[in-house]
Amino acid sequence: MGPFTDSPAWHLRTAYLKMHRVTNRIFRPYGITADQYVLLRLLCSKDGISQQELCCLSASDPTTIGRMLELLEAKQLVGRKTDPDDRRTRLVFLSAAGRKMASQLYDVCEEIRNKLETTLPRQKQQQLLSSLLLIGAAMETVEQEISQKSRGNLC
Repeated sequence: MGPFTDSPAWHLRTAYLKMHRVTNRIFRPYGITADQYVLLRLLCSKDGISQQELCCLSASDPTTIGRMLELLEAKQLVGRKTDPDDRRTRLVFLSAAGRKMASQLYDVCEEIRNKLETTLPRQKQQQLLSSLLLIGAAMETVEQEISQKSRGNLC
């Protein structure tokens, strides 16, 4: 077994955590976290979606999304309404203030985007994105296999 610090998992983790830390520092004066910004940006593209869909799109769990939405709601950046077609479902909407905040934060993190886009040549960026998609799909497969095994053990 080689050193953990030479593994893809380690390098993915450290790159993500460094980017997350920098983004949180940049957003701190606005009272928003990097994770909350992700929700705002997703809602800019798909406003009025269910909390469940927001969980899937953000690759987060329902409890975390619920807590973040409560915070964003308290700041009047989002609103939630019961789906008229399914009363068990809550739909999430971006407020005008939320849309403005998302736009403002997008501009604020331009330096991060520029660094990400200029660190690798375009072809290597595409290779990296393809590789990350493959890794994500592989992790989904592992997650499904673990779920099936744990369900099998319950019976």
